[in-house]
Amino acid sequence: MNILIYGSGAIGSHLTYVLNNNENKIYLFVRNPSKNKLYKKKGINLTIKNNSKIIKKINLKKNINFISSLRELRNIKLKYIFFTFKLIGNYEIIFSRIKKIINKNTKLVLPCSTLPNWWLKRYSDRKIKFSFSEDQIIGMTMWISGMMNSNNVIIKHTQRGYPLKEIKSKSKKDCDELRKIFLKKTKSPKVKNIDSEIYLKVINSFAFNLIAIKYGENNFKLSKNKKAKIDIKSIMSEFDNILKEKKLKITQTINGRIKQTLSSKKHTMSMLFDLRKKKNIEIFNQWKSLKKIVSNKNLKRIKYSINTYNEVVKKIENEYNI
Repeated sequence: MNILIYGSGAIGSHLTYVLNNNENKIYLFVRNPSKNKLYKKKGINLTIKNNSKIIKKINLKKNINFISSLRELRNIKLKYIFFTFKLIGNYEIIFSRIKKIINKNTKLVLPCSTLPNWWLKRYSDRKIKFSFSEDQIIGMTMWISGMMNSNNVIIKHTQRGYPLKEIKSKSKKDCDELRKIFLKKTKSPKVKNIDSEIYLKVINSFAFNLIAIKYGENNFKLSKNKKAKIDIKSIMSEFDNILKEKKLKITQTINGRIKQTLSSKKHTMSMLFDLRKKKNIEIFNQWKSLKKIVSNKNLKRIKYSINTYNEVVKKIENEYNI
């Protein structure tokens, strides 16, 4: 089957490795033409670690089609599309281009670093437009920590891998098919409640990255910082309380989330890592999606989050000029 992975960073590269087998034809979208040329010539050198221990080293080139234009897929029937690019700026433009190359049988795994519009339609107090049919969507989160330099990718830590579940029963067979492929090379736990899974991924990413930036600390230092942990708990609590009223069953406690995330002591939150390299980050789009949960008249219910976010935005502007 034909699979498009839209985004050739650390996660996209790891997914390429996981999904690449004799039955699948992988198309990896590499937006930068010079980077695409490098990949075609030398492939991607992937190193998979469990913290400091090296698990596997492999060069990704064989059976992989590196493309830099969607026009190359005009006559290809795509079974799955995975979106792994960073949600910076107007990413809806990308979705509009994708709509031109898919059919009703193409299954889409949307980015999970912000709340997708199919999710917001269920829990937001605002009017939400959605680009695709829910029958096409597979809910999946990506719990992988990695970094990239040129064509060298290091996966530093696989926390939960790729938990997934259909959002409509029509896609169950496709989810089962994907999980079977994933489990041959990585983790892919079953998910009871995909709505909760998506929310937890976004709120965890937002809260931990925001507070890591606020204090400029890695996980080890955050684990020792009582004020930082109070900040994280307060942000999570504000949104958790609103969603519990909307009947979302939140499947993990706040203390459990904090313990799980900070257990990777050597890890630095990805957005703090990127800021230090003067790269744009997703925190702004994350915040926009989270605010959509709450109506304008009820924004006072997330006052702690608003104040902390505004404080961190000023720090980003002053210290990183972004």
